[in-house]
Amino acid sequence: MSGDFDPTVGVFDLTPVGFYDIFVAKLSQQLLGINENLNENNISIFLNPSNGIFNLSISEPIKNTSIEVYNSIGALVYKKNILRRENTIELSEQAKGLYFVKVVSEDRIIGVGKIVKE
Repeated sequence: MSGDFDPTVGVFDLTPVGFYDIFVAKLSQQLLGINENLNENNISIFLNPSNGIFNLSISEPIKNTSIEVYNSIGALVYKKNILRRENTIELSEQAKGLYFVKVVSEDRIIGVGKIVKE
């Protein structure tokens, strides 16, 4: 028996073992998630973990900039337009857990981070 698991590589031989066979299919080469290298020290988040109040510092000049916070299932839970480099994120009303922060300036992501609300 043979099967092609990766169209960029040759065909692999499959050997049945018992009555149950497992087949794996590669559906996409696109990666999902947060690019950890994107941050490049443009933002820093402190008092992390916290009970809901986080401080965010931005190293780049501020122009048409906003902070966006997403929960662990990707829903936008907080958005704030900012005018200063030092800002506060208020998540006291949100559930405990992991949140993802994105700072956007003129349709360009200038920093990402993770925060934990206890």
